[in-house]
Amino acid sequence: MNKLHFTEISYVSPIGLSGGFGVCWKQGVLCKIMEADKNVLIGTIESDPPGISWNFMGIYGPPSMTGREFFWNRIGDMLANGSSPTVLLGDLNGTLADHECLYYTNQNNAARYSFDLRRMVARIGLIDLGCLGGKFTWFQKTSNSTGSNAIRRARLDRALASTDWRILFPNAIVELLTVSTSDHKPILLNTDGGVRCTKAQFKYELMWGRDPRCFWVVRNAWRERLHHNPMVNLYRKLKRTRDHLQRWNKTHFKKIHQQVTEAKNDLAKIESNDQISWPLLSMASRAHVSFVGKKLKNSLHLFWKCTFTKAIWFSIGWGIRTEMVTATDWKQWMEGFWKGPNLPPNIDFYDFMVTCLCIVESVWKERNRRVHGEMEKDIMQISRSIRQKINDHIMVSKKIVHEITEWRPPPLDWVCCNSDVAVSPVGSILSAVIRDDMGNIISISSQESRVTLPKLAEAKAVCLAAEKAKDLGLKKIMFQSDNIGVVKAFEASMDICMDFMLQDSKVRFNNICSKFSDWGIVHVSRKCNYMAHNIAKWAAVKNVLGNICHEEVEDSVLDDLREYICGIHHMSILNE
Repeated sequence: MNKLHFTEISYVSPIGLSGGFGVCWKQGVLCKIMEADKNVLIGTIESDPPGISWNFMGIYGPPSMTGREFFWNRIGDMLANGSSPTVLLGDLNGTLADHECLYYTNQNNAARYSFDLRRMVARIGLIDLGCLGGKFTWFQKTSNSTGSNAIRRARLDRALASTDWRILFPNAIVELLTVSTSDHKPILLNTDGGVRCTKAQFKYELMWGRDPRCFWVVRNAWRERLHHNPMVNLYRKLKRTRDHLQRWNKTHFKKIHQQVTEAKNDLAKIESNDQISWPLLSMASRAHVSFVGKKLKNSLHLFWKCTFTKAIWFSIGWGIRTEMVTATDWKQWMEGFWKGPNLPPNIDFYDFMVTCLCIVESVWKERNRRVHGEMEKDIMQISRSIRQKINDHIMVSKKIVHEITEWRPPPLDWVCCNSDVAVSPVGSILSAVIRDDMGNIISISSQESRVTLPKLAEAKAVCLAAEKAKDLGLKKIMFQSDNIGVVKAFEASMDICMDFMLQDSKVRFNNICSKFSDWGIVHVSRKCNYMAHNIAKWAAVKNVLGNICHEEVEDSVLDDLREYICGIHHMSILNE
């Protein structure tokens, strides 16, 4: 060892031909051996990094079933009662998964079925540092029942670290080395080896945050409790969030650089007055407006002169008739509105341009949606969305935005269930609205209840939404309620509800949700729950119960942006 400049050594002698292992360190390393026996060698390192001490355990796991449970329980208790970062390294004589063994025929094999080791790792929350250079660390040639030769393989040698140690050495990796004189391949724990890894690091893209569905992707990743240890739970949730965002990015944004290039080319064609053609597309709407089935001459024609855009400009609130404005290009159009006669009276030019930008964005999105064969939006729905965007822009400019001001669709392939109640002194009306990821209404329902307590009625309304989703055969559900007490009770992982009033509703809700492949429940403000809120009021006033066809409901009730106002004689109804 002196030839390798290892000046210090601690060694446990073998018993006969079995066992025996040790640890060596070079001059300058502050290492102190705390305990040593035939199965474990425990020491403390204080010089790397300077001023911070951490523990290491050299392990030679019991090779037979005898004493394995006592040994791993003892190691687990040491780690649980210790406070220093710790790493375990060596021949554990056990695996963490059945697939880490090949050609093991003995069902009682101690290495393959290492349940005591696995229980200890799960209880303490140790992190497997992996292995670069191969999957197996131990090999043995053997013969099977057919007379042919086979090689038994297993990953018996590994390194396990506590969460604190992993944070202390984020670049640590385990490398598998080669050897010709042993059935075990040596492993090397390199605390700085990760800096050589060429795998691209995960980076959060700012464009994700501008998509409202990103919230639901992250929320879904954080919904479950993944470990009882808070630090391990945090680590696993962060890892799951990374995986969910990467999968969502591939399916939702696909080849983003290619899309950006194509969009720039399309924009260059429009700006150069190149001919672009749309297919003959009809608009199924109350206004009976349709797109023009001929080639659009340029961007001015697209955003100002075509039949569909004319309807948008006229319905936005100012009653602008585009055919009354004479303009052959954008420069002439701008001169007519900038201190010109075309600007609507009592309208600031800045507010007018904000409206222009919102209309241009919405028209372009609808054009792309139809060209690519996606589901069309109703023209009234587009107009409402534009008005809300205008309002949001003005609120942001005046710095008066305090919360989300409108309902947002769920992620792709999910549905959103909103629920609310209208409470009166004699009972309540429950409502549930289910919409898909495009915002289209799938189901509207209402139900009468004798409950007069608002929170209990809200809980029953969420259960009503869950039952309707189950009856429709839906699989991925996001529930939204504006009662934070109900949401906290239903999203808790415990079976027992801290609010005894909601216990029966929570059990009912969990039983229904067990039929879904995935689900979540979140609290939203009243402004994000207007449609369910309005349905409850309207159903109470009109005495409408059961499944409701949305075509039979007044437009003011199906409004996501404002509250439904009922008659004076119905004002005794209290909404929650």
